[in-house]
Amino acid sequence: MQNALQLPDAPPPLNEPLGVSVLLFEQPWILMAAVLAAGLFAFWTFNRRSRASMGLAILVGCIALAGLLALVAKLVVTDRERVAIGMRELLDATARVDTARIGTLLDPQAHLYYFKSPGGLDREGILAAVRSDLGQAYRVKDWGIQELQIASLGEGTMATQMRVRVTPEAWNFPHVSWWSVEWKKPDSEWRVISIRPLAIQFFQGNPSGR
Repeated sequence: MQNALQLPDAPPPLNEPLGVSVLLFEQPWILMAAVLAAGLFAFWTFNRRSRASMGLAILVGCIALAGLLALVAKLVVTDRERVAIGMRELLDATARVDTARIGTLLDPQAHLYYFKSPGGLDREGILAAVRSDLGQAYRVKDWGIQELQIASLGEGTMATQMRVRVTPEAWNFPHVSWWSVEWKKPDSEWRVISIRPLAIQFFQGNPSGR
């Protein structure tokens, strides 16, 4: 049930991982903060014992380690990060009605399920809908991803949920919705296989039509 502002309720969250790879490559600031805190504590402890040079050496080493963690995280791009980049590219291309770019992000078997087409639109149908809707009646002024969740569904498959804010040119008022987008990796690239709206501001009922 929507609240008084008609903001759509959030769907159940995805079970996002928080393992070693996430801490090393996606969220290194957690380990970086821990390493720097350890270095500062060591410096404070050894300084109290009149061994400032030892404490300083440990602190410098911790700063270097934190820098190394940041560098490794920047150089290594995980599958979750690639999908996150893909999501932003998909939204940007859709807002700009760049169907050529959208086509490269869609799998040949991609489908969009929504209330106008509960049976699903195929890849060409999706591109046609973008041209007719966003290219004419519902042009987008600006957009933003307010929340993005990414979780693996198995080898070569990712599920995402995102809360999107869109400002249409005609309304000049932000509109919020939740979407589910599934990705698969048939070769070296991640591509969209399924798109479904989960909740749309001011829309009553199931927006996916299923």
